Amino acid sequence: MLPDTRRPIVAAAGVYRPQEDSRLLIDTLERSTVVVGRRVADLCTGSGIVAIAAAELGAESVTAWDISEPAVLCARRNADAAGVAVDVRLGAFDGALADGPYDVVVTNPPYVPTSSGAGIHVPSGADPPGPGMAATTGAPSWIRCVPLRLICWPTVAQC
Repeated sequence: MLPDTRRPIVAAAGVYRPQEDSRLLIDTLERSTVVVGRRVADLCTGSGIVAIAAAELGAESVTAWDISEPAVLCARRNADAAGVAVDVRLGAFDGALADGPYDVVVTNPPYVPTSSGAGIHVPSGADPPGPGMAATTGAPSWIRCVPLRLICWPTVAQC
């Protein structure tokens, strides 16, 4: 049950337009029923489509995070238009970390390839994310990985 496709999900200029990857994530949430009755965080929410779907699928609460002010405004408008309660916040991963723990953390982070001169720096010796790790952008110029158990309830199997 994807969000009502007759109701438009608007993506303002500079905000990621929902595509197949967003729909695949939503389909997985529906098939697994993992969000039902749970406290959900959506990191890198963009237009808010995944957060809206989590609310429509029965999450107890949904908090959506993005570092882009236009994305936050866009996600708020879309959640209001959908008639669902989604707390959309401007902030990076550390804001979600401070607000947690959550039962379920979903994300469709930016993964668009960039040129080598894009100003993204991975600290030397940094390992790529492994199982139970999330790649997060705390600032445009660096990437770090953190254990998901820091923002999830320790008893939840998905974490």
